[in-house]
Formats: sequence, C-alpha cells, structure tokens
Amino acid sequence: MKPPPSVRFLQILCVFVMGFQAVAGCTTAFALSEPREGVNGTPTAAPASSKRPEALEERRQRVVEAAGSLVGRARIEVEGQRFPWDCTGVVLAAYSIAGIDLSEEFASRVGNGVARLYEIAVDHNVLSNRDEPQPGDLLFWDDTFDRSRNGRWGDQLTHVAIVVGVDEYGTISFVHHNYRRGIVIETMNLRHPDVHMAETDNGSAVMNSPMRMRRDRHIQPESWLASHLYRNAAELYRITEDPTDTVMVVTASE
Repeated sequence: MKPPPSVRFLQILCVFVMGFQAVAGCTTAFALSEPREGVNGTPTAAPASSKRPEALEERRQRVVEAAGSLVGRARIEVEGQRFPWDCTGVVLAAYSIAGIDLSEEFASRVGNGVARLYEIAVDHNVLSNRDEPQPGDLLFWDDTFDRSRNGRWGDQLTHVAIVVGVDEYGTISFVHHNYRRGIVIETMNLRHPDVHMAETDNGSAVMNSPMRMRRDRHIQPESWLASHLYRNAAELYRITEDPTDTVMVVTASE
C-alpha cells in the first residue's frame, strides 16, 4: 500500500509564505558530545524548569511564521543585518525575526554553524525526545555531504532546518537552505523512511526529499533521503536569556 503524503498542507503553506514574501557554509568540524539515547534512539532532553509557560506556543508559532517568511528570498537580511547564505543563516534569521536572539551564544562557540546550534541545544537541555518532530523544532542531519573530503561516511552535523508543519500521515514540512535552490520548503517522513515519491489523489508527490549532495552519493548510495540522514530534533525556541532555564508547558494543576 502506498502511503499518502502531505500535499494539501504544502499547498496551504505555500500560499501562506507567498504572503510574506542542502547544504553550504558549515564545514569546520569540532569535538561533539555523544547524544543521549531516548525514544527511537533520539537524545533525551533533561527536565526543564517552568517559566512563562503561556509563552511557549507563542514562541513556537513566531518561529514557524518567521521561517515561512524567508522562503524564496534571494538573500537573508533582517532589519539591516545580513545573515550567512546557508542553513544556519536561515535558522539565525528566523529566530531573530521571532524575537529570539541567538547571536551571542552562537558567536561564543567554535566549529561549524550546525554544530554550534546543536551544542546550544545540548547546553540548554532542549534536544527532543519525541517520536516525531513538531512545528518550530530544529532538525539536524549528518552526512548530507562529504565535508571531510575523504570519500568516507561519518560527517556529523552537516545540515539544519526548521519544521513548519506535520500532517496526519507524519509528513514533516521544513524550511531550509538548499545548496542548489536557495531557501525552500521540503519534506521528510520518518514513518516511511525509504519512500521518495508517493502517489496521491493529485498525482505523485515527494514524501522524503533528497538530502545528500548529489556529487557525494556514490559513497553510500542507499542513504540519500532526508529520512536516511536525520539525526534528531531540538526545541530551541524553549530557551530563555537565562541559560539555566527554559520555557515549557505546564498543566493547571502544576
């Protein structure tokens, strides 16, 4: 049985982003901490304190809207500030538009931009432990290209994106910088990781977008889709100015 993808959501989202108007620039490696294993092998986030819980959904929505507003832009500039024309530039700009300034923390770290964002998530204990990423989450991938140029597999943290939607079939829509096409919306489905194209009532549609740089696919040709290279997600919108605190959802009884 062919699984149904998220075509209707993408059509709606494209209309939304027009109302606003894989991989580059992340080449320096540095030592990484090993992710803690959680659900389905994803790192487990440590418990976070509760501060302004009502702000969480607002923050998440601001990040989603900000990411959508960047789609199709020829350069990344926010209120006169230019951001790198790469995957990390998209994240930093979207967060800036959403009112979350990552520049100081980002600049204080070393290594490629994707690894810096990952380490920020580790330090704030906001790596996701959910089965599937949610809107607003950052997505991290390994081995999207042969960064070390050694012809081997094993390049960690080479790409990052922002989730802008998840449909009922588990198809995740994300905004990122594609090394050939610029800032675009593409898709990933972890429930059907080996499906590239799927048939729908409206014809064929992409379920898992290609993520491995074309020139490097000969190294491990069976691993080239976004679902194949996915590492884990992070709820970076939960961080606050206090590095020991995060924003989280609490119930009325709490």
